[in-house]
Amino acid sequence: MDVTAKFQNSIPYTLQSVSPALAALHTRRIRKISTEPTNTDSQAHHCAQCGFYLFDGDSSTRIVRIKRRRTDAPTRIHNGSSSSRARQSTCLQCGWVNVTYFDLDSEPASLFPIRKPSLSSKADDSKRPHHDLATVNAIPETDAPHIGFHALSAQQQPTSPQLVNSSRSSAKSDSISVPVKSKSRPKKKSGLHEMLAQNRAKEEKAKNASSNGQTNLAAFLESL
Repeated sequence: MDVTAKFQNSIPYTLQSVSPALAALHTRRIRKISTEPTNTDSQAHHCAQCGFYLFDGDSSTRIVRIKRRRTDAPTRIHNGSSSSRARQSTCLQCGWVNVTYFDLDSEPASLFPIRKPSLSSKADDSKRPHHDLATVNAIPETDAPHIGFHALSAQQQPTSPQLVNSSRSSAKSDSISVPVKSKSRPKKKSGLHEMLAQNRAKEEKAKNASSNGQTNLAAFLESL
């Protein structure tokens, strides 16, 4: 596909968010004037009759199983299967039923591509030291059963009735002693009480100052 054909096929997707009708018009125009085979994505995503984009709320899609005649010699595509699946998308603009066939047995690798490891992960694997693996492999095999036997014996020790009763009694005592009343904490004076106390102290100081001023004035007048 040349550059001009790629540009023409990208026009409907560019205009889809602005004007779906204009995008459908360009899709039909490209199908009429195109001499090369049209893009498979455009055929699957747009209505074959009116050109509207099917996966923008303008269609109803479902997967159906289409039965076919069984052949004696299996072909490369069907492999002798008597049925295949297809996607039926009914266009809500014109009512055309668009059918897209696909066979899961034909090319599973293309439908489910395997993720290739990135270059960064390969570089990390190459930089990883190999002595860690050597230390893991250096553990003797005779120690594993010995350790497992002691661990199992420690876990499978029989419990006597006295130990069970003592554990139950301790659990009951713990459950009884849990609800302990917390000591009442000394309540701190709120900011409002502190402000009132400060205001009272200021008022008392003001009263004392005014009384001292009056006595000084009376003494001054008497001296005259």
